[in-house]
Amino acid sequence: MVDMHELSIASELLQQVASKVEMVASVREVHLRLGKMSGINADSLLFGFEALAPTMGYENVKLHIEEMRSLIRCRMCNYEDTLDDFDQIRMPCPQCGNFDRSVNGGMECTLDHIILED
Repeated sequence: MVDMHELSIASELLQQVASKVEMVASVREVHLRLGKMSGINADSLLFGFEALAPTMGYENVKLHIEEMRSLIRCRMCNYEDTLDDFDQIRMPCPQCGNFDRSVNGGMECTLDHIILED
């Protein structure tokens, strides 16, 4: 089952690809960078992409999703750790106890590159 949110993102992604190439039928691979904290379900996005692509003229196109991690960094002691969920933002730094922390990366949904047939 695909969520409407991911379906609209898949549609926008395919439109973005179409704006960058002359013939959509020549597209073989679409590479996307997707942040783990973006709020986008990668499996649902892939399902939506595969369902929509043929209806928009794409034949045998594959979507490759590279999941990008988020880091949380303490502004006091510079301790850095992987951010796995938003609840960690409200927690103090495990090293110094400071609450002043910043999130770096992991929110993106970016078309990285497109591969065309030879």
